[in-house]
Amino acid sequence: MEVSGSLNATLKMKLLAALLTLFLITPTVFGSLPMVSPEEVGVSSERLIYANSIIEEGLAKKSYPGAVVMAGRHGKIFFANSYGHKIITPEQLPTEIDTIYDLASLTKIFTATAIMILVERGQILLDDKVISFYPRFARNGKADVTIEHLLTHTSGLPAWLPLWQTVKSKDDAIDEICRANPEAKAGEAYVYSDLGYMMLGFIIEKVTNTTIDDFITQEILVPLKMNDSMYNPPEELKQRCAATEIDNAYRHRLIWGEAHDENAFAIGGASGHAGLFSTASDLARFCQMFLNYGELDGVRILSPLTVMLMSQNHVPSKLGVKRGYGWYISTSLRGDIFPVGSFGHTGFTGTSIWIDPTTDSFSIILTNRVHPNRNNTTINMYRSKFHNPLAAAIVELFD
Repeated sequence: MEVSGSLNATLKMKLLAALLTLFLITPTVFGSLPMVSPEEVGVSSERLIYANSIIEEGLAKKSYPGAVVMAGRHGKIFFANSYGHKIITPEQLPTEIDTIYDLASLTKIFTATAIMILVERGQILLDDKVISFYPRFARNGKADVTIEHLLTHTSGLPAWLPLWQTVKSKDDAIDEICRANPEAKAGEAYVYSDLGYMMLGFIIEKVTNTTIDDFITQEILVPLKMNDSMYNPPEELKQRCAATEIDNAYRHRLIWGEAHDENAFAIGGASGHAGLFSTASDLARFCQMFLNYGELDGVRILSPLTVMLMSQNHVPSKLGVKRGYGWYISTSLRGDIFPVGSFGHTGFTGTSIWIDPTTDSFSIILTNRVHPNRNNTTINMYRSKFHNPLAAAIVELFD
């Protein structure tokens, strides 16, 4: 049924007004990905109204104080909008289309990409054991854990430890993880683990003899011209950042422009599992690179074969989940309509990206749902609900 009635007419006017505003934004906001009307890439503006209303609903019901949403197809952005506020206490500032968000666990996708860059260069193998880089990791029966186990969260490592309570350095963190008791033998259980991706970050640093933030910046962010993406944003960019939690347990202040994740902050703000900040337009470039099988604007980050490998399931069916190297594969995040085989990831602060090769499209939802606290956990529902009308708005599948 087509949009009708005064309420839907109002929503339509809001969306059309938002689209008109976007055409007036300077091109630098979107890097080199052009902004076009939805119809130019086979998407229905009428149907997009429903997707827009889902984000508006989540805002009204205080699932998050603010959001930036962006979607693209065929290398072009057809929808982008900002909602609500990037900070609501102790002051109020509206969200802008170029607001910088703490990506939280979306950082893991960049870490996985960095690992695969090293695999492509022959510097590591996926079946290399962690003990070949950090022999002390063998403690408590972890000698058989490989890089692939860490990538797919099948290492048996615990999901998390409160490292921030005790560690004073990266080496302290490595030692604590190496001493950790596993929850299962390698390859025999799926446990989504921040600790595993912290170890991947430490392996990258060991192999490259540099810091993980420097390696990812030089090998991914700079080549892709992700100019508003960084670890540890400088003070002058604080006003552009979305605030996160009022931390009453560790730092005892509002977290604004610094890593929300306690363990990442404790080791300097840059880690394999969290710490990266970015904008929707920068993430659009990253998503498009994956849709282009590793290349964007003539710059190749990964080979096509590596992209295909990363986005395939590598977890045994008996474990009940599908995970690529870094990516979620066909989880509930995609909603009900995006095809099986699409992939994405989420972040604790309220961020997510979803990529669908079948429709050659991507979507980005950035929120600061942990501001001013982490009590509201309804974000997953809105992510899934948003993806249904977004997918349904793609009405021309074949050129």
